[in-house]
Amino acid sequence: MITQGPLWERALEASIAGGIVAVALSFFNNKRARKQIEDSFYAQVGEEISRNEYKTGLLTKATAESKGNGELVKSLYIKYRFEQLMGEYQSEQNMFCKKFWVKKFDTLPVGTKVTIGLLIGASIVLVPIWILMNVRWPG
Repeated sequence: MITQGPLWERALEASIAGGIVAVALSFFNNKRARKQIEDSFYAQVGEEISRNEYKTGLLTKATAESKGNGELVKSLYIKYRFEQLMGEYQSEQNMFCKKFWVKKFDTLPVGTKVTIGLLIGASIVLVPIWILMNVRWPG
């Protein structure tokens, strides 16, 4: 028997929000969109370097790992700054998706929430089982 209440609803909302965010973030894995985002971040890093606007912590890290090689410092700095920008972008996308879909989810009746939660839960369990049963393993 499913018990309805604040704890149950919060747990259900969290599981559904997580599933919806995962689906929404699949856009990020689109190769063309990802390439455009990466290109814009590399361009941003290049502009920052041309204006001598370095992030002190990242520059220090690059300097420490380059062992005195000046070209390696620049290369490592570009790598670290790009990774930082991508991480910030992904965090912003996660927050946007969670806020948007949880707000939409809050307007649904409890019965619909339960149905969605059961469907997501079942897919999380059944898809890996299907893969294990249908993939031909070597040997």
